[in-house]
Amino acid sequence: MQANLAQVETAVQPGTDLRDGLAAGLDDEPGPDAMRMAIELAGMFGPAAMAVIHYGSRARGDARADSAYDFFVIVDSYRAAYDAVTRAVTLRVSARTATRLAHVLAPNVHALPPVPDGGRRNKCCVLTIGELRQAARLEASDHFVIGRLFQQLQLLWTRDPASADAVRDSLVDIRAGTFEWGRCYLPGTFDADTYCRTLLETSFAGEIRPEGGERATDLLRAQHDFLLDVYGTLLDHLALTGVLERTETGYRQVVPPTPRMRRRWDRYFKVSKARGTLRWGKAVVQYDGWLDYIVQKITRHNNVNVELTEREKKYPFIFLWPKIFLFFRERSRWEARR
Repeated sequence: MQANLAQVETAVQPGTDLRDGLAAGLDDEPGPDAMRMAIELAGMFGPAAMAVIHYGSRARGDARADSAYDFFVIVDSYRAAYDAVTRAVTLRVSARTATRLAHVLAPNVHALPPVPDGGRRNKCCVLTIGELRQAARLEASDHFVIGRLFQQLQLLWTRDPASADAVRDSLVDIRAGTFEWGRCYLPGTFDADTYCRTLLETSFAGEIRPEGGERATDLLRAQHDFLLDVYGTLLDHLALTGVLERTETGYRQVVPPTPRMRRRWDRYFKVSKARGTLRWGKAVVQYDGWLDYIVQKITRHNNVNVELTEREKKYPFIFLWPKIFLFFRERSRWEARR
């Protein structure tokens, strides 16, 4: 058994051919607004900026007119990055406070100007290259980074060839590592479609989000061909290396996950959900327009109309919590009845 488990760990380390397949989409041509914003963000963070990654609905191509542009800015160090960005724009917190918050619960998330004509905002996650590598090695404390970066995205800007290689390698490793954290939640036999759906559903279950449970289905539909291409390549590789066995309908695991493995990943996702809840508190401190953003998410993805009173807008910490609690309780009941 130990030899077989070691074989699984070895097989998901990308070789040259697999690496090329798992790098699909990273060099896709972005829209002009996304590219312009990426260059502007890199300039704000100065010499500390290593790369800008574009993810989310704009990168997938299923954005609405009011959708934000989602980015990860990869930096050498938080202190150098925030010293630079606070000289370029006004943040809601000081460089020292932002640096401390980043070390406590990375990544920090900001809405940073300037934005393209039309007032479209961005959501900018700031992460060090060290923490990106931790996520790639499955050593991150929670699923926030992995849950976003295993999906469709583009590597828009890099500082130099060495930075490009470092970030690209980590993104490929994150995609390769999906089998390690996803395998405990797969059915006995599965195909590439089921594999991708399982990854999305497992990731969403590990967070408290404004969107409902059907969001995983929406995300699979929006990037279906891309996900099947990337993760079909990974599953074929795992079959060739003996980790998976082909069946009439797809694949099955040669060595099923052990109860100990399942307990490990269950704990990981429970911790991830708890840390994700704490991140909402950070967003309130750091993200300009956080209340409007959350209301927009709830309205868009749950087909409900959320209207806030002037008192709730002015004092959300005091008066908004009952409405938030009621919303999540009613949505949980509705999803349980489905």
